[in-house]
Amino acid sequence: TRKEVPERPGPAMAIFFTVLLGGCICTPYDARSRRAHLTLSVAKYARNMTERQPYTVVEKCNGYEIRDYPESRLAQVDMRASFSSAGSMGFGPLIRYISGGNASSQRIAMTAPVLQQASPKETYLVSFVMPAEMTEATMPRPVDGRVTMVTVPAQRVAALGFRGAWNERRFHEQASALRSALTRDKRTWTGEPTYARFDPPWKPGFLKYSEVLMHLDS
Repeated sequence: TRKEVPERPGPAMAIFFTVLLGGCICTPYDARSRRAHLTLSVAKYARNMTERQPYTVVEKCNGYEIRDYPESRLAQVDMRASFSSAGSMGFGPLIRYISGGNASSQRIAMTAPVLQQASPKETYLVSFVMPAEMTEATMPRPVDGRVTMVTVPAQRVAALGFRGAWNERRFHEQASALRSALTRDKRTWTGEPTYARFDPPWKPGFLKYSEVLMHLDS
């Protein structure tokens, strides 16, 4: 599959990520705090986010494609927040987990995409996909109680890719388009759509690539 190496962030992004992770407007003195360390961790991992979740294309259809994904492992948080806030709020605990905030103090390579899905509890599940070689036995235990380890069985998925800025309206429009295409082709699905983000926030909106994923019935 095509791979993209995110662009190196400029100095202004330190302020952005400190706000993103800390939920506050930061002063220059805050750059020496723990949040600044997290900012540097985010930038470092985003620069090296080259591995993508593997899959096999089964069929290319009009407006979407059918894929088979192998079993995978996720680090996941369950956020009670709005669509737009959930991703930002969930990013902090997850980036700390892969930065060594786990029982093994192990640093884990960040992969693409970052996933977000509505849950039945009216919350959003935000997930980092673990590297393909990681198993249940080798995945380190989180030390933050908000982070859970999830194993996702092999699955067949419909995927619709698109470019443009991230916002709730655009994601819902694309999810609606995918549902309409699946209905047209008499395909059935299960659950809520998953939103997959592949690029860092500092990438220009018109260059960002994202996907909507729907789990297909067997």
